[in-house]
Amino acid sequence: MKALLVAALAFLLAAGGAAADTKSRRTTDEALKQKKLTRLKLVEPDLDGDGKKEVVAVCGSDHGIVVALIGEDGAGAVVTQVSAPAGGKEVAKVEVKELIPPKGSSQLVLEVYDDTPDEKVKRVRVYGPDGAGAGVKLKEIFSSKIERSKSKDDRAEWERDDSIIRYEEPRPGWYFEDVEEDGIVEVLVRRQPQIITIARHRGDPVKIVTGVRERRWSWDVDKAKYTEGADSLHDFLPAIEIAKVEASSVWIDPKEEKERKARALSDALMQATNSGKSEQDLKDDVTFDTSDLVKLGADGNLATAWIEGDAKGDGRGEWIELTLAEESTVHMVRVVSGCVDTKQAMKAHNVPESFTIRLDGGGDAKIDRRASGRFEAPVVAFTDDLVKLSDRPWARTTLVFFDGKSDASKVRLTLDKAIKQGKGNRTCISEISVH
Repeated sequence: MKALLVAALAFLLAAGGAAADTKSRRTTDEALKQKKLTRLKLVEPDLDGDGKKEVVAVCGSDHGIVVALIGEDGAGAVVTQVSAPAGGKEVAKVEVKELIPPKGSSQLVLEVYDDTPDEKVKRVRVYGPDGAGAGVKLKEIFSSKIERSKSKDDRAEWERDDSIIRYEEPRPGWYFEDVEEDGIVEVLVRRQPQIITIARHRGDPVKIVTGVRERRWSWDVDKAKYTEGADSLHDFLPAIEIAKVEASSVWIDPKEEKERKARALSDALMQATNSGKSEQDLKDDVTFDTSDLVKLGADGNLATAWIEGDAKGDGRGEWIELTLAEESTVHMVRVVSGCVDTKQAMKAHNVPESFTIRLDGGGDAKIDRRASGRFEAPVVAFTDDLVKLSDRPWARTTLVFFDGKSDASKVRLTLDKAIKQGKGNRTCISEISVH
């Protein structure tokens, strides 16, 4: 009995000691407090991709926001590394993203706010691995910042002038995208908006933000960090996919027309041997497909064109219609008038002088290319002067900008008046695209 009591007492003492040990183990917050840090956010990236997640704390300190790597020793949690100050007083965003090799690794993205007497500042810092395994440390692999004046008068024109039309947000910033589709993510830093100016017949010119210049940062394996690359334009007016192109008529070369009719008649005779119809009846009924010729007006190739097939006039009232792959907000329609493939082709065909663009989700837009600076809703501006083709200096591209208030599934261009050229009295459009 005495031995049993001694054993029980020993068990209780051991259990109490274990409880005391557990209770006394240092927590993450206690470890941070020893370094005079206050935890704001705790995340667990796998910095080196070894399948074991690191513990990283985003903290407040006497020097602003910092990042701390948390490890463990015999007494519990311990701070093994504290980064240099991130340059901010307030956390804007903390994310864990898979950006760079090795596969399975993840990096810490930290955005912070700061300010000076004159400016508001936003910074981003990306932290990756320095080393691997148990000894892995944090390493800054990318950083950028935005500085914005607190005074509106000192900001860029597009921020000061509310009349400037913006199809997307041009504000400086950054985003992450696998541009090369190789599993390694690039960082795109927005820098400078692209603003076009179009004169108006009366009043101030129209200004439109059509894109923004971006600087690409790519992962450099040898340097183990992101390195700066070239600028490119992020276009706010990308072309919308076209599902179908139709037209009221299309011109076809007489020789080709004869050949197509012959093939169509031959096919009809083979299919109708038992129909009782004569060959003459079939000749009267036979039709052939010209959709391939209509599509030439929206095929992305300036060497081809849609030529209207009005046999008696100059094409007034003839139309070409684009059906969009899906209903979209239309901001711009681009029209390359005339057959611009060669100078000779240009002179041999009529060129549209005025036309009407109809969005099936909105009103009609009447465009008179010889009435520069005159436009009304839903058009906010149009111009023939912005696009210059060095290989085809005789070509003119009309850009028609819309207010963006209507979605459309179809866009139809109807010819109203033509500048007559050549002997055939046929009006031509080399290309139409919707943006």
